[in-house]
Amino acid sequence: MFAENTNIKKLFIHPIFFFGLVLRLAFIFGVVPVAVALWYAPFLAASTATLTLDPWATWLAGGGAFAAFPYGYAMWLVFLPMTLIAKLTGLPLQYGHAMTLLIADLCLLYSLDKLLPGRQKLLLLAYWLSPILIFACYVLGYNDVIPALLLILSILFIQQTKLKLAGALCVAAISAKFSMVIALPFFAIYLYNHKALRQRLATFVLSFCIGLLLLGVPFLFSGAGLQMLFGNPEMDKIYSLTVDIGGHFTVYVVPLVYLVMLYWVWR
Repeated sequence: MFAENTNIKKLFIHPIFFFGLVLRLAFIFGVVPVAVALWYAPFLAASTATLTLDPWATWLAGGGAFAAFPYGYAMWLVFLPMTLIAKLTGLPLQYGHAMTLLIADLCLLYSLDKLLPGRQKLLLLAYWLSPILIFACYVLGYNDVIPALLLILSILFIQQTKLKLAGALCVAAISAKFSMVIALPFFAIYLYNHKALRQRLATFVLSFCIGLLLLGVPFLFSGAGLQMLFGNPEMDKIYSLTVDIGGHFTVYVVPLVYLVMLYWVWR
């Protein structure tokens, strides 16, 4: 325990960590991402103005854009605490959104350190100082760090053989962003091929199903939520990269690459 605490302390007092943290804070207080100003903050404001279990319906009923929040209950619930704190303290909701991303970012760094022990400098350079990550989160305002955190936590708990938590967090990641469903077959292959874990596969499946019942089924009854999810233009980008091979035949590159990877992992 002492060694673990020492490693954590080394991670969070490293000069590279402080440099990355200062960069993030500078963007949080110096930049207002367009997506946050137009979509995320107004959606969260509308969803917390009245008590509702269907924030998507409330948003669309008020004439909101379909692209505002194409995510499930897990993403909404993650943003609620800081949104409510920002409203109660009179701060602009953009700060509630940004602080949620920063907390998730810190938790993801910590989770990666637990998953990949002894590689702190590499993590700080490759992840914490990643210009792609910083630009996407704090300049564009993208929310992908949250489903990524939930998925990494699920992998971490599988490593620790805590399959109840792993199953719940896996379905939470999918609820947060539907594209995370592509990881599910890899989870299934790994758990089935790992003899020790195969005997406890039912625990993962049961926890996943309970999470699906709590987070997935209510979302299926939200027509507005489904419209926003499947009406999102980003969904069509999966099929935008194609190769014509003559005649009437077209190869969709992204699904093909995914199937090849899945086959390779299975083999």
